Amino acid sequence: MKIFNMPEKSHQRYVTWLERRVTEHCYTHQVSLNDASKRTGNSRSFLSSLFKRQSDIGIGRFFRICEALSIKPDAQLLDIAEGNAPSIDEVTDLVALRTNSPLPTTILDFIVIYAVPEPDDTTLSLLHLGEKSLAARVLPIQSNDMLQRAVDNFPAADRKKLVTSYQLAGKGTCLISIETLATHVHGQPEVNELMYKRLLFPVKDFNGKPAVGVYAIPASSRANSST
Repeated sequence: MKIFNMPEKSHQRYVTWLERRVTEHCYTHQVSLNDASKRTGNSRSFLSSLFKRQSDIGIGRFFRICEALSIKPDAQLLDIAEGNAPSIDEVTDLVALRTNSPLPTTILDFIVIYAVPEPDDTTLSLLHLGEKSLAARVLPIQSNDMLQRAVDNFPAADRKKLVTSYQLAGKGTCLISIETLATHVHGQPEVNELMYKRLLFPVKDFNGKPAVGVYAIPASSRANSST
């Protein structure tokens, strides 16, 4: 599916943004998705087909739908247009709208994925390191092995806490927390304390098995300056 002649991952972000806003409109005004679709001047099944990623949409129709349903562009849409990293809200929207669906490729570059820890596991098993993820940005060298070694070398008590949190997320619970990490950033000699917001959420791995997605963003201006 193509929209705005942009790469596929951007298309998904636009359509997911629209899906969330249309869903909110339907709930607020107590109308069905088919009725909302008809109000926008499209066929009754158009929006349903679009949100199932079975239809295309162009920029003109995108904004006509917004206008017909009084949906106003917001900061999140601007971030999408500028190719910025998603917000925590955008990622949680993707998770909520794609429950039990394959991993949303929209955010694949921005997240880290771990296997769901088994009951007797004492560390995490890394499956994917997104090249634009916060973890990749703070590693001296972007490497799956380096991140795995870093996790394996955490103190036992910290790893136990991590494993417990990831087990909970693997069962379907989204967890948002504020974390801190002492790290060398981009090869700088000094150690920086990075404060960040972390979202753990259930996803499917590349084989369709349950896994845990991790999305993190700096939580302060100090963190932003260090990354």
